[in-house]
Amino acid sequence: MRIFGRYSFTATLVLAFFITPAQKNKEVKGFIITLENDTLWCTFKQKNWKKQPTEVAIKYNNKDTSFSPENTNSFVITSSQVEYVARTISPANYAEKLQDATTSKAPELATPQRSFLKALYKGSFSLYLCLDKLNRKHFFIEGPGNLVELYLHYYVQPPNPTRIYDPPVTILDRSFEFVLKTLMTPCRSLFSIIENIGLDEDQLIQVFKLYDRCLESKKEN
Repeated sequence: MRIFGRYSFTATLVLAFFITPAQKNKEVKGFIITLENDTLWCTFKQKNWKKQPTEVAIKYNNKDTSFSPENTNSFVITSSQVEYVARTISPANYAEKLQDATTSKAPELATPQRSFLKALYKGSFSLYLCLDKLNRKHFFIEGPGNLVELYLHYYVQPPNPTRIYDPPVTILDRSFEFVLKTLMTPCRSLFSIIENIGLDEDQLIQVFKLYDRCLESKKEN
């Protein structure tokens, strides 16, 4: 029994040795939508698209190539239903922590650049996510003819010139709340919910779903 156990353990290690590299090099199926709206079915190299891709390496017609946001409208990993779209954005350099509050009421915007955004939800409005170089999340809402970032921002408001001895006040600008309320005005019943959510992926998705349900109920009535 001891000999059998030893050989069984050895066989398991050998099997794991051969399986692991195969899993690491596993490729996934999907397609690219080009700027000309052509659909290119291809094979994606694993992990190339799992974080914030600046380009995607693929195999198309048995040839290795790559696509960037500049020559792509979107790409989809069919096995996991992951979709990225390419859009031109200027991410806000927001201050998400109280201790990082800036003296600027509005955060500075990055230079416009076409980037890949991960689709979190697609309905009457679409919700997208991208990560910046600091790995910070940037959420965008897209509707007909507009693409707006959803963010919150801490800034320091100086005292009134007539009350120079008052301490400065740190204010949290929940810009995303204002944007959501403005765009979702047809369903004002959601306002109280929007006022009580954070800039959180799951909570935002739920609001987008509730908005679509609200619109559907209005159609039925």
